[in-house]
This record gives sequence, C-alpha cells and structure tokens, in this order.
Amino acid sequence: MSRDRPLVVSVAIVALASSILAGPVGAATDDALTVTGQSDPTLEIALVDDTAAFGDNLTPQGATPNGADASLGVIVDPAATSTGACYEWGSKIVVSSNVAYDVTVTPAAANAKLNWLTADPSTFAACSGGTAIGTDPIAFVNAGSVGAGNEHSFWLGLEVLWGDAPSATRGDASLTFAVAQDS
Repeated sequence: MSRDRPLVVSVAIVALASSILAGPVGAATDDALTVTGQSDPTLEIALVDDTAAFGDNLTPQGATPNGADASLGVIVDPAATSTGACYEWGSKIVVSSNVAYDVTVTPAAANAKLNWLTADPSTFAACSGGTAIGTDPIAFVNAGSVGAGNEHSFWLGLEVLWGDAPSATRGDASLTFAVAQDS
C-alpha cells in the first residue's frame, strides 16, 4: 500500500498542473487590440533674414548706402539714368509642412516706393515693376509642397527717383508672413 500512495499523489500533481496551464474551460483563445491616433496638420514658417536694411544715403544716382545689408544691390537703367535708381534686397522663407500650404504677406501700411518681387531683378524695370506695397495681402505661395525645409525666395525693390523729395522713411514697411493649409 505504501507503493500506491506516491503514485496517486504524482498523478494528482500532474492533473492540477495541466488544468492550470490549459486555463479554464471556455476561455478565449484570442483577443483584439484597438489602436487609435490622429495626425494633425503641421505648418512652420521661418524668415531667413527678418530685417531688410536699405540704409541711408540712397540717391537717384545709385550711391552706395550707409548701414545697408551686405546683400543690398542697386540698379540704375543705363539707357535712362535720368529716371533714378532701384535698390534691391533679397531673402527667403523656409516652410516645413505635412500638408499643401499657402503663404500670404500682409503689409501693415502702404509704401508705394517699395515693390514686392518674386524674382531677382536684373534690370531697373524689373526692380521697380513689382507689386507696390499696399494694404492688401499678397499671395506669395499657392499650394506649396509637402516637406521639410521648402525655401521660397523673394525680393524687395526700393525706388529712389529724381523727382522724389528726400525722405527719412522711404523704405519703411512692416510685412507679416503667414502660412496656412491650402484650401
């Protein structure tokens, strides 16, 4: 009889272990995980240079200005030097976005002598023939591409003509750049 007792205990331990490992009768053999998340539009804009310094000593002859940005250029029409000069300054914005976007430029006040340009002017006519800075927003970029570090160049042309009276505020302007999801 002593031989049968260890065998009964061993069988009972194996049966108990089997029922624990197998789980309860009727338990699920799989389950589902629900995953949620939302990605929102990301729009970032940065001006590469946020101060357009035309300087002083701006003349219709196209004199080199004092205190101007090193990138400032001057254009005088060789065929019509009696017209005056156009000083040009260029910069760019950098946009990073995960959606198509638009960029607008809104002037704080009008300045008829300051022109908005989307191409680097190589002539007096191009420098002075841009969009005069008024009070209406300027559509700068339409349906910009998705991506990081998209660069958009622009220029400002400042006219100094022979018929213009001297002005300490000739180039004054404040422009606000805004990026929004393309509609």
